[in-house]
Amino acid sequence: MNRFPALPQSSSQRIAPRVALSLILAAAVGQLFNNVALIKLDSFAVTIPMLLLMAAAAIAFFVPRPRPSDDTTLLVWMLLLGWQIFVGLVLGLVTEREWIQPFMLFFVYTTCFAIASRLSITRDDIVWAIYTLAVLLILFGALGVVQFILLNFFRIVPALPAERSAVPWNPVIDIYRTDGVLRPAGLSYEPSTYSIALSFALVLLLLLIGLVPFRNRRLLIVALLCLLAGSLTSLSLSGWAIAVPALFVSALNARFRRFIIPLILLVAVVAGIVFLAGFATVVTARLNDIAAGDDESANVRVLAALALLVHPSHDIARFFTGNGLGQNPAFAAMMDEVYLQRFAITETNIHNIFTVVRVTQGWVGIALHLVLLLSVARPDFRRNRSLYLPVFVMVFALHFSSGFYLDPAFWAILTLIAVLRSVDADQPAGRPALRPAIWNWKPSYRVSMLERR
Repeated sequence: MNRFPALPQSSSQRIAPRVALSLILAAAVGQLFNNVALIKLDSFAVTIPMLLLMAAAAIAFFVPRPRPSDDTTLLVWMLLLGWQIFVGLVLGLVTEREWIQPFMLFFVYTTCFAIASRLSITRDDIVWAIYTLAVLLILFGALGVVQFILLNFFRIVPALPAERSAVPWNPVIDIYRTDGVLRPAGLSYEPSTYSIALSFALVLLLLLIGLVPFRNRRLLIVALLCLLAGSLTSLSLSGWAIAVPALFVSALNARFRRFIIPLILLVAVVAGIVFLAGFATVVTARLNDIAAGDDESANVRVLAALALLVHPSHDIARFFTGNGLGQNPAFAAMMDEVYLQRFAITETNIHNIFTVVRVTQGWVGIALHLVLLLSVARPDFRRNRSLYLPVFVMVFALHFSSGFYLDPAFWAILTLIAVLRSVDADQPAGRPALRPAIWNWKPSYRVSMLERR
């Protein structure tokens, strides 16, 4: 019997957690608008997702948390931060700008993760998050469709001005891969990033409506229509490639099965429209290029990144420590060996998070990164495995589709999963989850003993 029931809270007391949860969710799909630079300083830009994650952490810091609380994220944060400081000291990079700037980003994002992931929410709070996500999907899904129409039928280029773009977007940069069809990017870095964000938003939407009942079905239908239309007009195979496995796994859960048939019908209708418009040949031609090894994007995102992941280090020390954060000379030498000499690729960006961690933090960093992922997923594997499995599949696929490790959206995604795990759909609301705490061992132990009785 639980002798410490949760006290009821008024709606006014739940405003702060609901706002924080909505901000975390908006940052998690922040790749939909990550190209909006509010402030630009040389190669650094302050973007909206960054501010959303920081604001969520600031609010979550002042939200009361029930005890016992899970301090696993704090332990992981200490390990990650301590290892990176150690690597910087060993390699003598603590005074180099190439290390200081990415380290500050790493410090900010991981600190926000450590604080905001301990946010305590209820099922009623998740309803707010569903409304937030639905509105974002309608806005940015429709924006992609409008861009597609303006680009291909009116030859109007609706893009952010250069002074407000974190990365200048040119819609004709990859026109050779789409047989002349211009692709929308919304407010993202590029069409692929836009499509990946929509795919992740779809899986998150399925997770949220699987956690709590949501009665506004019309809003969900409109959001799904806008999402699918925006994703299909992006003509991005990378976005679809990471969404399909997650949606396939979703069918394993009974809560998601009622959405599978309507989803297939919606995809069939939109795909039929695309086929009738003559754009289906663009996709098939792209698939043929990938199969032949002639698609530069696929080589950059998959082959070169995986080759760099297993590329041997020059010495045993860097095998463990990596080259440190930032594009220093050692980093440039590895990129030259693998990307330029083996694949004739001049791009310096790595589209694989595992490879980014291995190159910058070594194989010890890879081990700590796996500990991070396990700390986020661990409780859900024990309770609602089939409910959260599609999201974990999506997170794993995300590692192979982008190198956005020092990116607020990536850390917001991990934060969101950690926050949602506190709401156990299989247990009564208000019952505290007994997990290890590094503070106040005695109270945690006493509550555990009372629960056993």
